[in-house]
Amino acid sequence: MDLKKKKILVICLLVFICVVISIWQSRPAAISEGSLTAKGQTGQEVLEKQNKEANKICVYVSGAVNNPGLHYLSPGSRGKDAIEEAGGFLAEANKDKVNMAKRLKDGNHINVPFLPEKKRKKISPGEQPVPEQAKEQKTITGKVNINSAAQEELEKLPGVGPSLAARIIAHRTQKPFNTIEDISKVPGIGQKKYLRLKPWLEV
Repeated sequence: MDLKKKKILVICLLVFICVVISIWQSRPAAISEGSLTAKGQTGQEVLEKQNKEANKICVYVSGAVNNPGLHYLSPGSRGKDAIEEAGGFLAEANKDKVNMAKRLKDGNHINVPFLPEKKRKKISPGEQPVPEQAKEQKTITGKVNINSAAQEELEKLPGVGPSLAARIIAHRTQKPFNTIEDISKVPGIGQKKYLRLKPWLEV
């Protein structure tokens, strides 16, 4: 083989190596952006879901409230907003032990203690907490259309306070709900709350 052919062969080999390296380096980015997860979601969709509450603070409300658990609130919210989001106090709640004016931060825990046993016995029958199912039957006479219901009507839904009702309205203003399942896209409505609301919803 003459020198000229050897040079051409070496050049072709170098070009081939460069192409292989280029493809190898670009491969991880393509996988991270476009590959499907086990649930059929792209990496970008998973990231968006994880950042769903990026502009909210998450607080944990426990104790004597109607809907204990994690709740998402706007930055600058106070203890009063967290209690409302948790469905309000139970009749046996020791309200004086809760700082309603406290400005909340992400990760705060608000525990609402119960009244001592002696004071609970003094609560009149009319003040006794109503079972959640009976309460829902009493306040809601039919299904609520989440695309057209007024703020007051949405607040009658179990576990929906003024701030959550306002978020539902804000969400549907930007993008109307196509199905009742879409309400779970509203910040503060997880799977547990959605299942609780489901029997009362329509679009």
